[in-house]
Amino acid sequence: MAQLIFLFTPLYRLNRNLFAYMIPILYANNQIGYITIGAAENNCSVYEITFNDNAEKIEAFINGKKARVIFIPPMRYVIKSNDGKYFELEGRNGNTTDITQEFKESQKRLMKIYSRVVKAKEKSQIAINTMNSTNTSTNALSVIESAKLINSSISNFVPVYEGTTIYYGGDQAWYDTETKKNRGCGPVAAANITCYFARKPGTTWDALYSPRNLSKTSFISHIDTLYSYINPGLLGTWWGKFVESVEKFSSDRGAPLRRVVNNWDFTLTNTSTYIKNGLNNDSPVAMLNMQPFGDYEYKAHWMTITEYYRYSDGTRWVTVSTWGERRSISYDVWFESTSTWGGGLIYFE
Repeated sequence: MAQLIFLFTPLYRLNRNLFAYMIPILYANNQIGYITIGAAENNCSVYEITFNDNAEKIEAFINGKKARVIFIPPMRYVIKSNDGKYFELEGRNGNTTDITQEFKESQKRLMKIYSRVVKAKEKSQIAINTMNSTNTSTNALSVIESAKLINSSISNFVPVYEGTTIYYGGDQAWYDTETKKNRGCGPVAAANITCYFARKPGTTWDALYSPRNLSKTSFISHIDTLYSYINPGLLGTWWGKFVESVEKFSSDRGAPLRRVVNNWDFTLTNTSTYIKNGLNNDSPVAMLNMQPFGDYEYKAHWMTITEYYRYSDGTRWVTVSTWGERRSISYDVWFESTSTWGGGLIYFE
């Protein structure tokens, strides 16, 4: 059988430095999407897992225009043509919009995004040694196991609206005090979960979200309500308090949710199975990491899992709602940190 060969698409920063790669994902020998992964040795994080989206259209556009793709974390792709113009793909039809003026006016703000993502020293070593900026071909990653919520896409999970901006769930930065901002990730995860259940069609859970719409202002009211139930302490929200508070809130609303727990050992395989079970039951999975210090980006933090993937190289990734964004993170790294410092997983039914 012939070996399938695919191209990695290089993604660049504003200053023309290589920043990330768009790597094809296979399922049953069919290309079903792309994973965007950092290229620098100290920035080899996954930014996005995209399925049946604009990746092929981006490739076709840059091949036709001899252009390059500028990647703006966490999820924006801008095409720069050789004549200095900037374009963005709109929707699934692949139409392009000239955003040259807007892009040039925003460059200072965009550079701040890179400074947050890439630490002070940027190394030039490439983690994927077989790759370079000339599109060297290599085998794609294959999805060998997956699970996801029915409504896990950007526009359907918990789409919080602010003008034309659509957030992927809530953000603790929306609280009105620094104390709440520092402690509020647990209530935000609880707000995401209860709102998701309330939006399921034909169910009795609609009482779990009382605002009339999903505007940012309305959702802030919802997370404030969950904050008052959970009342996080100095170190945030511990696992038991989170579970009890979600159950009490839902019971008070007349639409009780019940925790799903088991007595399995806390292993990589068992916890992965637990996540898959929750997602396959269309229930978002809350995840808590209790690492108190260090460089791990998601330490001492609650997030909401909406998708799970295991790839042909054995690595596991989860798509999460955190800080109002849709992010794909290494589950292996999260599990290692949580096994050391504590934390847990929980979903409801």
